[in-house]
Amino acid sequence: MKNILLIACLFLVQITAAQHKFSVYFETNKFELNEVQVDSLANWIKQNRKSKVIAMHGFADEVGTAKLNDTLSQKRVENMHQLLKPYLKIREDFKMQSFGKNHQQHKDKAQNRRVDIFYLKQNELAQENTILGIERKTLPADATLQQKIENAWVGDKLEIPNIYFQLNTFAMLPESKPSMDELARILLQNPNLVIQVQGHICCQPKDRFNLSTQRAKQVKRVLLTYGVKDQQVTFKGFGSTQARHAIPEKNEEERAANRRVEIEILEN
Repeated sequence: MKNILLIACLFLVQITAAQHKFSVYFETNKFELNEVQVDSLANWIKQNRKSKVIAMHGFADEVGTAKLNDTLSQKRVENMHQLLKPYLKIREDFKMQSFGKNHQQHKDKAQNRRVDIFYLKQNELAQENTILGIERKTLPADATLQQKIENAWVGDKLEIPNIYFQLNTFAMLPESKPSMDELARILLQNPNLVIQVQGHICCQPKDRFNLSTQRAKQVKRVLLTYGVKDQQVTFKGFGSTQARHAIPEKNEEERAANRRVEIEILEN
């Protein structure tokens, strides 16, 4: 989702620093894996289903012309991308680089016919942008919800404005429709986006009727009616434990700030 232009050399430095790399090897003049390498790749995928691919580099040996090997290394990378896409997360600004035979040739020729897959493990994904050296954009004050989500990192929380409920119930009012339309559209357009809807209440220190959870759950129910996938949305209620203003609030503005719906970005 993030339309971020990375400087190539910086990106390569950050990849090296990440230290996670898996390689597959090809026979001479081939861009498809043999049976042994297919098994090796399958085992790696099985162990890394929750990892995320950030880049691939393809190489070729010195056999043949430079043009032939440039094409061959590119095909190797493209083939690996197609093989991995159904099973692993891959960055949307995924970097594919092919080096043909224009790289330091290894004495072991098999090492020159390979694709290196660079990836982050599940426990590192919350720090993905930091690891890759990506800086957060500065958004204008009137940024849209879509712009905010595109700029968000895993773990960020965003308030969804203009979500209204009937007093002391989880029945959503019609005035909420524009905000729900926008949130649903963003989720439908970005199937890799996963959020948690978080409900908060005002006015009382204890959520005796679990209203914050019921309201968060209702937001998910409504999103599902748009066709949003169930696995893209979870929900949780916090009652007034994360109130922005002390209870009892001084005015309606403070009550509205406490009585809110937020989303936390779980995957992006």
